Amino acid sequence: IREEAERLSQPHSLPAFIHKAWPVLKPQEIYQQNSHIDATCEYLEAVSAGEIKRLQVWLPPAMMKTGTVSVFWHAWEWTHMPWLRYWTASYETRLAGRMSVMSRDVMQSVWYQERWGDVFSFIREGEHYYGNDQGGTRLATAPKSTRTGEHGHRIIIDDPINFAAADATSRVVLEGTNEWYDGSVQGSKADPEISAEVIIMQRLHENDLPAHAMEVL
Repeated sequence: IREEAERLSQPHSLPAFIHKAWPVLKPQEIYQQNSHIDATCEYLEAVSAGEIKRLQVWLPPAMMKTGTVSVFWHAWEWTHMPWLRYWTASYETRLAGRMSVMSRDVMQSVWYQERWGDVFSFIREGEHYYGNDQGGTRLATAPKSTRTGEHGHRIIIDDPINFAAADATSRVVLEGTNEWYDGSVQGSKADPEISAEVIIMQRLHENDLPAHAMEVL
């Protein structure tokens, strides 16, 4: 167990970590590794190493982008950097909270605790905000219910717009999301030296958040 723990917490081990952690959340489903997951992991590992400060992941639905970024990456980073603070958002607080809880479920599992239970302990276990005794926290929020005063080393924006909604590409929704990004997200980074921003969504419009964020340097 100790050898596996050391191996899975090393740089470039995120794909292997996901493979091993998968049964914790999906015990009845066979994990299917694919090149797009490997590519996403490679970029996330570069973020963890401080080589990338802003990353966008554009993939269609059901391609494991949320699982890779919002669920497993967090659990993997806390195996060796438990002090990291996560600031996460989706178009609904309930959705952001569900991803947060799934990541917490991985970390509270017997499998994870046997390997990294001595790295940190949870001291807050709420659905939308939890933390550990090493200073690490995770906030789950949404554009219309942003919690002020919280900052993160990892800013994860996972589907800030519901692509299935009838007004997903309306001017009001697009501009409202971009204004939220400018007013709330940009000021939520804990440390310019190590903080990183990851936006996950499928492209919806030429003026959607990914396009807007690329104009903000």
